[in-house]
Amino acid sequence: MIPTLNLLSPKDQTEIKRSKFLLIIHEMLLLMFIVSVIGSATLLSARLILEQRFREVIIEEVPGTDKVIRINRDIKNFNQRIAALERITASARNQFPILLELTEITPPDAAYNLVNIREDDAIVLKGTAETRDTLLKLKSNLEMSASFKNIRLPLQNLIGNPPLDFTIDAQINREL
Repeated sequence: MIPTLNLLSPKDQTEIKRSKFLLIIHEMLLLMFIVSVIGSATLLSARLILEQRFREVIIEEVPGTDKVIRINRDIKNFNQRIAALERITASARNQFPILLELTEITPPDAAYNLVNIREDDAIVLKGTAETRDTLLKLKSNLEMSASFKNIRLPLQNLIGNPPLDFTIDAQINREL
């Protein structure tokens, strides 16, 4: 046996042994943690690969899957078109009361070829009237209506042989 010289007290010796033991346990736990992280990553990647392969097998093997994919794509496109139409019509104002009043005040001998309502509430009426009196009656009805203002009927529309083609510019009165 080789003689050893021990300069440490028994208390320090037990503390060193305890420190070495704790260091070994710490290293073992760290090694187990690293192994478990690597194993978890491997299992996760294997799961993702298997899920992707499963989807591919289902798409290849299940009859009609292509049809389902096409139908889903068509439904998505249709929904996008509906959303676009909703955005367009949401900004449009309801013009039916104006058109209803316009039909009520139009004399029977007048007909419209074009009714154009612009975003700035300007309205352009183009059409034909059987007589000058019919055209003047239409202008008078528009002026008496609370829904229209700034009625302009050019004098050149009153000149000529009946039936008279006319163009009337007006503003819609939204302040009602």
